[in-house]
Amino acid sequence: MNHVPLEIRQPSETTLDELRPPSADYPYFEIARRSPLDPENGGLASRASWLADACMLSYGDADFIETAFAKSPLPTQGWQLGWLGERTKFSGIVLTHTRQIVIAFRGTRIESHQLLEGAELFLLNPDDFRIDGQFLKASGPLGGKVHQGFLSAYEALQPAVQQSLAKVAEDHQFWLTGHSLGGALATLAAVDLHGRHSNKLFSFGSPRVGDETFAAHLADREHFRFVNAADWVSQVPPDWLGYAHSGTMIPLGSEKEVSLKQQLLDSISGIADVFKTLARERTIDMGDWEVTVRGLVDHAPVRYANELWNRAVTEFAASASLPLGNSEDRQVDT
Repeated sequence: MNHVPLEIRQPSETTLDELRPPSADYPYFEIARRSPLDPENGGLASRASWLADACMLSYGDADFIETAFAKSPLPTQGWQLGWLGERTKFSGIVLTHTRQIVIAFRGTRIESHQLLEGAELFLLNPDDFRIDGQFLKASGPLGGKVHQGFLSAYEALQPAVQQSLAKVAEDHQFWLTGHSLGGALATLAAVDLHGRHSNKLFSFGSPRVGDETFAAHLADREHFRFVNAADWVSQVPPDWLGYAHSGTMIPLGSEKEVSLKQQLLDSISGIADVFKTLARERTIDMGDWEVTVRGLVDHAPVRYANELWNRAVTEFAASASLPLGNSEDRQVDT
């Protein structure tokens, strides 16, 4: 018997700590107690939940990641933790099993002082956003044009990716995943490794990476692109610059009536006041500033992780005709 509570996670109060991953109190890889990562078995939501947790965990420092991994069910299931790069300077985490390897590329880090010092610093000037801002296109790995900043970042990681793959057998199931910038890097890796390694690609809140020619290289791949509600990162770089998404888009959450275009326009005029409010209150008032900050909140990795957990447990309950509980309700053991 598998004593894992099937409980729906309720939305938490939106705070700065939630927007700045990783989430300290999150139960990483809890889904693995009921549904181990398996390319042949298990539903799409459970696989995505597993991988979304890996993406969020990759934002931590090495000590945090090691502690969270040790507390998770993965070590007892035979998984091992490694680094994409050196432990002291890594760009993602590598999880290996007997027949599987997961590379979770880390996205853009957000420091608390960047959120508090104003819109100019957060949106335009931080070093962490220089990669994202290089919108000019360069030639992609197999043809087509791609975002120059993303490509430069991936090329710097190519040796680490190859080193990780060299440690496992060629018949390993290879999972590529990432949130935000990490999703863009995972997408480039999937194309770069085409024909050399069979891989599955799951991205969360990923920006557009290249043009339609580049995106076509992923047409024959298992590629799922998850977008949570009004996550604005998934809408940049804009399509009118010739960028196109790839993969099967899976929407999460609930979309507001206001259009994304209007949301971004409103953000330009109101974002400075929002950050002043955040600095003073340390909590987002989703009534007064809902339109302005919705895309930022929906981009948070923990929002993706919780949405996919809820979908996974709903799948479990439906398949076994079980009731669901929540954090204020009873738990169901199976």
